[in-house]
Amino acid sequence: MTSADRARRAAEADALCARAYTASGGPDVGAALVAVGGYGRAELAPCSDLDVVLVSDEGVDVGEVARQVWYPLWDSGTKLDHSVRTMPEMVGAADTDLKVALGLLDVRHLAGDPNLTLRLRTTMLAHWRRGSRDRLPALRDLVRSRHERVGELAHLSVPDLKEAEGGIRDATVLKALVATWLVDVPHVELERGRVALLDVRDAVQEAAGRPTDRVAPELWSEVAHRLDLDDARAAQVHVRELGRRIAHISHLTWRRVDAVLAEP
Repeated sequence: MTSADRARRAAEADALCARAYTASGGPDVGAALVAVGGYGRAELAPCSDLDVVLVSDEGVDVGEVARQVWYPLWDSGTKLDHSVRTMPEMVGAADTDLKVALGLLDVRHLAGDPNLTLRLRTTMLAHWRRGSRDRLPALRDLVRSRHERVGELAHLSVPDLKEAEGGIRDATVLKALVATWLVDVPHVELERGRVALLDVRDAVQEAAGRPTDRVAPELWSEVAHRLDLDDARAAQVHVRELGRRIAHISHLTWRRVDAVLAEP
């Protein structure tokens, strides 16, 4: 389970999406198929959905494209999380929904008009930076609520690699905080921990044979084998230490955010 495996899965999915868009007769100008979220970051786990959006400029009719582009993907057995929106609708959705805004920070072009994708990406980043002082308190509340609901990765008996405090979701939020240009994080340490957690999730899904972010007790031995660790206990120690590191970086970064927000 390595970054190369994730890149290979993303490349295969990209080719599938590009073929589907071409077969649908999608225009080369004014419309684009884009990847967002984890797929936008090219970080597909073995059982990940493809999170894609068919986006268009106002006045460009993609109704028939939207009806046609999904069918080849469904027929291939691909699991899709898809939507169809105009550029203004994308901006509006990001402005009203923090989760949408975070996902759109990782927009990546798949097919269609690359200039539209570039405009979408730069627009999303500009909106995020411009509104960050007003939006970060709500994001902090969202993060705290998730931590209270799920618990801490380092201490859960059945760790949730994505949603727990110190998990993959926190690492993604930290990248979004850096994108505000208000604070910085220890990049090398964060990226090392984030990639290691993605490796663990890949191993868990391969071992379980289904989409899951939770490490059930019976999976530890197989996860250890797939990660070239000594045994189940070594795998547990590895995961909990990763959680502690990312949680520490998160605490440190949010203190910096609070200091910045307290400034006039």
